[in-house]
Amino acid sequence: MTGASASGEGTGAWSTALFLVKALPAAWVVGMMVIGLTGRFQLAVDVQERQCLPGYRVFVIDRARHGDDLRRGDIVVYRADAQTPLEPRGAKLAKRVLGLPGDRVRVSAERTEVNGVVVGYGLLLAEQLGTPPAALEREVVVPAGHVWAMGATVDSYDSRYYGPVPLWKMQGKAWGVL
Repeated sequence: MTGASASGEGTGAWSTALFLVKALPAAWVVGMMVIGLTGRFQLAVDVQERQCLPGYRVFVIDRARHGDDLRRGDIVVYRADAQTPLEPRGAKLAKRVLGLPGDRVRVSAERTEVNGVVVGYGLLLAEQLGTPPAALEREVVVPAGHVWAMGATVDSYDSRYYGPVPLWKMQGKAWGVL
């Protein structure tokens, strides 16, 4: 009987050691995935009373995607810099990509067109900026390394006012979830 008891104890010790050998690497992999996911993805909530991208208040931002694969219609997030005085410096802005490098954009007091297609209306915020709408009227070609980004509403402070957004300002690509 003494041999059976010793054999049982040895099996328990080996089982624990074997479990640790298998569990520690698996725990390390899971830990790295959690760190990677929490570092790469971020939730953002639009707290504005009047949203420039209606239909969504909560966005998931993929911070690893900064513009190398952008398409027309994608939502991008970038930091306000030259967008003052209507946006505080450093605020995150979420807008839709409506113009890509090489696209011809025409901004008038009545509408904004990209390659001849109307993508927005008016320059409602010109008065708040202390600028006559006529001073914002222009025709530009979106340069390499930039996008034309706009909200979906007439009162969105976007590329109509400050021009193409450089890709180096991108914080990531976003998707509306709620």
